[in-house]
Amino acid sequence: MGRLKRLSPSLINLIAAGEVIERPAAVVKELLENALDAQAQHIKIQLKKAGKALIKVEDNGMGILPEDLPLVIQRYTTSKISEPEDLFHIHTLGFRGEALASIAGISKLHLASRVPNYPWGKEILVIGGEIKEEREIGMPIGTMVEVKDLFFNTPVRLKFLKKDATELGHIYETIVRLGLAHSQVHFLLKSENRILLNLPPANNLVERISQIFGLKLAQKLKQREEEKNDIKIKCFIAPLEFSRPTTRDMYFYVNNRWIRSPFLNQVVYKTLEDIWPKGRYPLLVVFIQLPPEEIDVNVHPTKQEVRFKEPYIVQEVLGIAIKQALGESLFQEETLEGDIPLYPSINKDTGKISSQVKDFSSVYPQKMPMAEVEEVPFRVLGQLWGTYILCEVPEGLMLIDQHAAHERLNYEKIKSLYENGPSHSQELLTSVLLEVSPVEASLLEEILPHLQKLGFVLEPFGEFSFVIRSVPSFLVQRDVRKILENVLKDLYLLSKTSTLSDIVPSLLKSMACHASIKAHDVLTEMEMVSLLKELKKLNILHCPHGRPFYKLFSKEEIARFFHRS
Repeated sequence: MGRLKRLSPSLINLIAAGEVIERPAAVVKELLENALDAQAQHIKIQLKKAGKALIKVEDNGMGILPEDLPLVIQRYTTSKISEPEDLFHIHTLGFRGEALASIAGISKLHLASRVPNYPWGKEILVIGGEIKEEREIGMPIGTMVEVKDLFFNTPVRLKFLKKDATELGHIYETIVRLGLAHSQVHFLLKSENRILLNLPPANNLVERISQIFGLKLAQKLKQREEEKNDIKIKCFIAPLEFSRPTTRDMYFYVNNRWIRSPFLNQVVYKTLEDIWPKGRYPLLVVFIQLPPEEIDVNVHPTKQEVRFKEPYIVQEVLGIAIKQALGESLFQEETLEGDIPLYPSINKDTGKISSQVKDFSSVYPQKMPMAEVEEVPFRVLGQLWGTYILCEVPEGLMLIDQHAAHERLNYEKIKSLYENGPSHSQELLTSVLLEVSPVEASLLEEILPHLQKLGFVLEPFGEFSFVIRSVPSFLVQRDVRKILENVLKDLYLLSKTSTLSDIVPSLLKSMACHASIKAHDVLTEMEMVSLLKELKKLNILHCPHGRPFYKLFSKEEIARFFHRS
């Protein structure tokens, strides 16, 4: 007997599920795409345990015929293509016919649907890919899908899922991606009976962006349409002040399908490399329309990648659209934390260099005995562009990045608080209200014990709000609301860890970063001396992110440059 054997249908379905369904968010994506292809205008998503226990999607679309219902859980059953040529004229989100079969193979699936002009609907119960029950039921027109106990028959896959807050974040992002492309559709997301996202039908994309990212950003959004040959590109981009530390908020759509594209990412990087600071990325929404035969959408099982027939034309048109959309805003003076200007800020009315001194009394002590200053083996010469401290030392000239240096000091302080407990937590005279997004609220609830170890006392106040009662003593005079808002954004954007303990280093680094002085913060001489005195105690030469925070130009190096012996 030969060694080759034919795989069983159930094993084939499990293998297929591994290609298409990697986490609960993938189930949500496939079910929402089916609902949108069915022309649904209202879609409701309900979750339990971030989709691991339950994903329920209800829509008011055209429904599934009773005789077709048992077929939809079989592989490669679809009404959207029939000939090989159809693969190059795809106009729908789904077309391969493997999504529901893959989902049914690794869950307990309850599927019910009713089409117009039928007095009743039909439902089926499927466990591990096998139909257990079929019956007629009364229900409104549309489709309801319940996916329970995801990966119940593949426990190894279940172990690879992340914590609930992370999985919830992926689902949230999936709905945002589809919500941007279908602004006329109402999306409602609920988790454990809490509304996490409610996107009513919007009149246009700017209104939908306002629903998701806020009115302030939407009001400053730049947009542009460009066209060449049969390629049309519509670009929406937020100015530099709304830039992000990661590429997560760069959304690309090809014929209304969201895609991942390293190629398009590189086009954006190249277009902005001489305009924006390194390491900052735009909030960007790009729609590319072109004939279906100009792309291959069958590159990846999840349909999240495409191949362009003429990529260089796409590159050219997108680059022009971004530059034209930003227009004059490229040359506007915009303040960005951590950004370093090429020139000092000039007052347009007087023509003089501006020097706005801020109050940093909470950062450094204002009164320092002169004798103590004189003992310091350096002499502060001043600030360069409000960003670097120039200092004369016995070895030569030292240039210090004030943000990176202060960040290192704060990181050591915060790490000590976390490891040894805060010396004391100081109660605020007036409590501060912190309002966050639903996903950030879930994340904040999980990191509360770690914030308490630093000296924070926060209490839930409403559905997605917290009251800050006490803070570590060194943050009493700081804007703790803004610090915590930025920390949560960092953790949401950057964290993909499997356990909460892995988040702690990111939490401490982010807290240190946002609690520190920034580029453009003008310091007094006393504040600069105090900072350098503290740095002298450290035997560390870089910030928590690995960047050096000083550069020494030796006497010999300077003398050689000026040809002095």
